[in-house]
Amino acid sequence: MAEPRENSAEKAMEAVIGWWREAGVDYAYSDDASGFLAEPAPDAAEEGEPAPVPVPPKRKPEPEKPAAPTLGAPEDWPTTLHAFREWWIRAPELDAGATGGRIAPIGAARPELMVLVGQPEREDRDTLLSGPDGKLLSAFLRAAGLDEEKVYRAAILPRHDPAPDWQARHAAGFAALAWRHIALVRPERLLVLGQNVRSILQHDPAQRDVGLRGLNQDGLEVPILAGMGLAAMRKAPRTKAKLWRDWLEWTGH
Repeated sequence: MAEPRENSAEKAMEAVIGWWREAGVDYAYSDDASGFLAEPAPDAAEEGEPAPVPVPPKRKPEPEKPAAPTLGAPEDWPTTLHAFREWWIRAPELDAGATGGRIAPIGAARPELMVLVGQPEREDRDTLLSGPDGKLLSAFLRAAGLDEEKVYRAAILPRHDPAPDWQARHAAGFAALAWRHIALVRPERLLVLGQNVRSILQHDPAQRDVGLRGLNQDGLEVPILAGMGLAAMRKAPRTKAKLWRDWLEWTGH
């Protein structure tokens, strides 16, 4: 007769615990929430201790803008046209020491007409206005019946600049320098081409729509006609027509 099987609660519990141990479980778990709904520990701020204030990162100081270059005192500028043209090509203070790419003005003193533009063309190498803008100007001068050899051509800047800061150039003294140049050339008439040229010749370069008055100083009177820039006129034929009408009215032809 077989021995009765021991089926006590103790044996059953030992079997269950042994099964869980075989499964790698060493701790007792419960399905009831314990700690999830418990009251949270008091925060440090509630205990009376001030919460730490985050310190914002230090901003790097912005680099100082370079001061606008100056051209020196007007009393130190050349007083003859010949000396001015030499100074225009070689003076280091004229363009922060850079002398490469400068283009000299063309013509002789006391011309029938002086043409003033903003800067040399990108295509200029040795001669001012030798590119597309210069070809348009030559066509205009021929239509006006003027001998190109008797027309003085000059620019506000000594070399081509893809993005000039005209207000900075005005502050540097280029406006006064342009007026000195005009006074040395002593033309009968002055044709100013370009919105930036018109603005820089005025006391306030931001006033682009203010008309220019003729030069009248030291016994020199020069009537002035202002028009759009040559590059702008090449793109907009209407502006060429306007310049032509203004020219006829200005000269009385």
